[in-house]
Amino acid sequence: MKKNTTNEYPDYFARFYDLIYHKLRDGVDNQYFLDQIKQTKGKILEVGVGTGRFFIDALTRDADIYGFDISSSMIDVLKTKLNKTQQRRVSVQNIIDFQYDFKFDLIIAPFRVVMHLLEKSSQIDAINNVYRHLKPNGRFIFDAFVPDLNHLIKGLDHHTDFDEEYEPGKRIKRSVSTQPDLI
Repeated sequence: MKKNTTNEYPDYFARFYDLIYHKLRDGVDNQYFLDQIKQTKGKILEVGVGTGRFFIDALTRDADIYGFDISSSMIDVLKTKLNKTQQRRVSVQNIIDFQYDFKFDLIIAPFRVVMHLLEKSSQIDAINNVYRHLKPNGRFIFDAFVPDLNHLIKGLDHHTDFDEEYEPGKRIKRSVSTQPDLI
């Protein structure tokens, strides 16, 4: 398989994202982010909107929400869940240089979006760009991944965290393995 050297998720990943992450992620942070959205009176931006885990719930609560993702395949999946008017609220952009003609009361970046920025300069550019898009007293809320130290030290040998049939006779399985690299 060719290594993906871009920021684009492969089409198959976007296709199965909801199936897998609905089981692995729902409940972990949903209520917190949905509470923040509900408490916000004004414009909201979801960075890394993906397939719409929070975005769709926010729309059903009449939130004035916009979203973008760096992955066009994730946005394509999201747009299949939205009407034409709602589709105009999502776009393919990068956190480092996204642009809107208005500012936001709340910007959220759930599910470790900021952790995808590996270079310090990218992190600084992203935070500065988010700041430029916040109204005075606006808030930026993001989460971070805190790894299991045992997995970092000892590694993890082919742990299966998802294995389900998605169509009759067709299964999808997700396995994770790590090896320590203590430099």
